[in-house]
Formats: sequence, C-alpha cells, structure tokens
Amino acid sequence: MAQSSQGIQDDQVVCSLTDQELITMSVRDLNKYLARFSKEEITNIKQRRRTLKNRGYAQSCRTKRSSMKDNLQSRKKILMSQVQELRAKADKIAKDRDMYKSKCEVFRELEKKLQNH
Repeated sequence: MAQSSQGIQDDQVVCSLTDQELITMSVRDLNKYLARFSKEEITNIKQRRRTLKNRGYAQSCRTKRSSMKDNLQSRKKILMSQVQELRAKADKIAKDRDMYKSKCEVFRELEKKLQNH
C-alpha cells in the first residue's frame, strides 16, 4: 500500500485523508465520509486506519514501558543506596554492641575480683 502526504492510495482506492486525519476522525464522521466508496475501498481504508491506530498504540506501549523501566532503575538505585546505608549502620551498631559487651565482661571480672577481696 503506497502512501502520500495527500492521503492513501491502494491501486484504485484514492482517499484524500492524511494518516493523521484518518486516525483522529470519529467513527461516525469516517462512516459518512466512506459512504461514497465501494465496499472494497471501505474495507481497505478501514484496515489502513486500524493499522495506523495499532502502530500508535504499539509506540505508546513502547514509550510507557521505557519510561517505566527508567523509573524502576532509578528506584532500584535509591533502594540499593538505602540498603548500603542501613548495612553500614547495622555494622556500626554491631561493633558498638561488641565493644559494650567486652566492656561489660571487663566490669564483671573486675566486680568478681573486688568481691573476692
């Protein structure tokens, strides 16, 4: 199917609508416009409209998927950074706990020595 900026051409079918006009035209207006064409021409024009609309939907889907992927990757970076920060905090808390635990042991041993004297 060859296409020009003036409209659609398919062997004998000549439609003066541009692709954009064909896509955006309401069904009611399209049916009024198509009344002058033969059944075969109507079928071809409607098929072209469906193809163009599907192409637009597919592009929209690709754009949305790409945007969603970018958002998820950004969110992943943020979450990975938060996990790293939380691990660092957990390590510091564990070191502090171990330090206090050892100090507590030292105090207990010191207390035992003092009680023995």
